[in-house]
Parts: sequence; C-alpha cells; structure tokens
Amino acid sequence: MPQELLAFPPYYVVVGVYRLFTDDKLRPAVWAKVKHATLRGLVVAGVYVAATWKIQKWFVENFLMGGFSLFGKRAQAPPVEVLETSLSWLKKADVVDYTTVLFILPQLTSLIHYFLKRNLRIARARAWDLTVQSRGKPAEFWSKGYIEEWEQPPGIGGGEGKGTKGEQQEKWLSWLLFWPSQMALRHFVLFPLSPYLPIYNVAFTSAMRGLYTARVLHRPYFEAKKMTNKEIETWLQERRWGYRAFGFTASLLESIPIIGLGFSVSNRVGAAMWAFDLEKRQHRFANGELHKVRPEDTGLSGTGKVDFPSRHLQEEEIELDDLKRSPGEL
Repeated sequence: MPQELLAFPPYYVVVGVYRLFTDDKLRPAVWAKVKHATLRGLVVAGVYVAATWKIQKWFVENFLMGGFSLFGKRAQAPPVEVLETSLSWLKKADVVDYTTVLFILPQLTSLIHYFLKRNLRIARARAWDLTVQSRGKPAEFWSKGYIEEWEQPPGIGGGEGKGTKGEQQEKWLSWLLFWPSQMALRHFVLFPLSPYLPIYNVAFTSAMRGLYTARVLHRPYFEAKKMTNKEIETWLQERRWGYRAFGFTASLLESIPIIGLGFSVSNRVGAAMWAFDLEKRQHRFANGELHKVRPEDTGLSGTGKVDFPSRHLQEEEIELDDLKRSPGEL
C-alpha cells in the first residue's frame, strides 16, 4: 500500500474491514472457525432476551431511570425526565424500552463472546497470519530487528523492576475496563450527568484504551521483530498519536454490540497491513534510502517529513509484490 497512508493510521482499520469481507481466501478461513459457535451463541442470546426482558425492563425503569438507586431516593430529577425533554426524537418512542435495549445489548455480546471465546482467539490469530502470508515476504523480512528512525529518540521512564510505562498503564486500564467497574461508572457517575450516556461512555472508553488496544494488536509484530520492552516503548512513544488514533478507531468499532466481535477480527487484518507498511519503512532506513528524522520534523504521526520514493517506484514495487503472489492472495 502507498507509504503516505502511514501518516493516517486509522485508514488501516477501514482496510481491515474491506479485506476481511472481500478476500476469498481470508473470509472463509475465519468464518469456518467461528460459524458453529456463533450460531449457538445467537440461539442462547435469543432465549436469554425472552426470559429476562420483563425483569430487566423493571430494573431499568425503577433503578437506572427511576428516582431510586441502590442507596435510596435521588434528590435530583430522574434521568427519564431529562431524556423526555432533551431528546426530541425520542418523544414518540418508549424511552424505557429504548434504554432497556441499550442495557441488554452488552449482556448479549458477553453471552455470544462466551461461546466464541476460544475459537475467536484462533480466528484472530488466523486472520493475522493469513494477511502476513498474503504479502508474500519470507520470515527474514519480519525479523530484521528494531531500526531507530529518529535522530533523538524520546526518553522512556520506568525501570525493569517496576515494569515499563505501558505495562504499568495496562494494570489500571484492566481495572477500569473490567465490567463491574464499568457498571459502577455508568450508574453512579455518567448516567446522572447526561442522558447521552451510551455515546459518551463508548467514546470515553475507546479514547482511554486507544494506545492499549493498538499495542495489543501489534504484539505479533513486536514479537516477530524480537523487540525488547524498551524498544517497544520507544517505538510507541515516537508514534503515540498515530497509535492512539488507530487504537481509538479500532476500539470504537469493537465497542459496537455483537457485530463488534467481527470487527475484532478485521482489526487484526488492518493491524497486519499497517505492520507491513511500517516494516517496509524500517527496511528503507536500514538500507539508507531514508535518513533519520530530525526532532523538528517528526510530525504528529511520528513518520516525519521525509521524502518517500516516487509514486512511480512505489507502483512498480506493488506490481512486483503482486506478481509474486497467487491471484487468491491479492
């Protein structure tokens, strides 16, 4: 893919979705692994909705939207009144049913994920491996090692004893994103503040976990390059805004109830495509085609204001790569 796309990493999320649904070699291999578990999960989810709808609607009406909480009566007006006056497009709709649907969708996602958990993990790894294989490069291409691209790399805090900065962040992020913590934040903090809770909560959570998500998605890339913890942290720090933007977009798609499970696979495809372009850039630095980026030219994405090979040369390289691959891998 054109190296100019490295300046806008979220584009690779779109690339991942497109390739997953259009690649005749990738899509069947992934679907074959999750098909039966998905069907079982959907059946159980349907039974769960039918059996618990009335109970959950009562809970939503009396606790989440009513004037009561777990600690007694609220002093402020119940959010249902705010919803009815603030969201004009909901005036003719049943606000309680609407909120119950929003409340139950994450539960259904968790149920389906329970049935998919093992096979989904395999499908994600398979999506990454097949995408890497489709690039037609030998294993040596991915094991060149870390090549510093900046003249002055950023300093990295944290010691080996306490763990790197990224590892320390993962600990408190895992607590923040744990479902009991999420429920507490939604009920006692976010919902009383605004009727637009679903939008705020998804955007807030995706922004918080953006860098963490991107780091996890590129873990196979770091392992293939045999990068140390310090090299990984330096790499992420240099490209932190690009990784945050990519991770935010990927996490936002994965946050969509139910179908977000499918996006968790397509994100692996997009991450692999991004890793391939990043590695091609690493090779250009190693071969002397590109020079280290000066501090004033690093840019927001960390790729810097360097001169890429001409568009003509890039197109020739793409054509040569395509000739090495079979038609089913394109």
